[in-house]
Amino acid sequence: MSDNNSESQGAKTPTPPAFSFTTLVNFLDGFKDGSVPSHIDKSVYPSTMSFSNKAVMPGALKFLGLISESNVPEPIFHELVKADEAGKVELWRQIISDKYQFLFEGLDIKKTTTAVVMDRFKAQNISGDTVRKAITFFLHAAKVAKMEVSQHVKAPKPAFRKTKKEKSDSVDSQKEINQDAGTGKGVEKKIYRKPYDVLIDIMDKKMTDEEQQAVWTLIRYLKNSEPDDE
Repeated sequence: MSDNNSESQGAKTPTPPAFSFTTLVNFLDGFKDGSVPSHIDKSVYPSTMSFSNKAVMPGALKFLGLISESNVPEPIFHELVKADEAGKVELWRQIISDKYQFLFEGLDIKKTTTAVVMDRFKAQNISGDTVRKAITFFLHAAKVAKMEVSQHVKAPKPAFRKTKKEKSDSVDSQKEINQDAGTGKGVEKKIYRKPYDVLIDIMDKKMTDEEQQAVWTLIRYLKNSEPDDE
């Protein structure tokens, strides 16, 4: 019994989904023909789904109560797949009301503000850009469920990131500024890349599932450890 308790204590509690709600809906719609498998694992993900979405999908499904800890589809998974549009609205409303209790308890979602909502999400062990993505997911899900959310709640703006061209232009400008008057040679400064950017670059389809999962776990940790964008 002690072993089971230790295992339960070590299990990581799923955090609010922080990716595209449309991606989740499209995945569920893939089972409209009634071909829901006994388990939702990597083998049933569409080949077109990105590595990042495959990595976060299990946690999202578990957070929303659609699959069990052992990846078995819950009854509501089957209901959501079979439901017509009106039925989906009711089911999503039920799911959101139940799984986002941390957001609704003691809070009037119809009158609250972005700042208050951000604080509630940050309390769920997420930070940085993950908070923005999680709020965006919630707002899209609430819209599908036809739930009224305060007009003062908006998805926070993403942190500004330079495009490759902008980075290249920046390097060229810096070379010009640092040009040595005596030699006429530019002094090139290296552009700092965040650790998780490097990890994303090394992702490869040839990796085993365990290796891919390990890399994405580290990427999520590094991203969540970033200072909040405020």
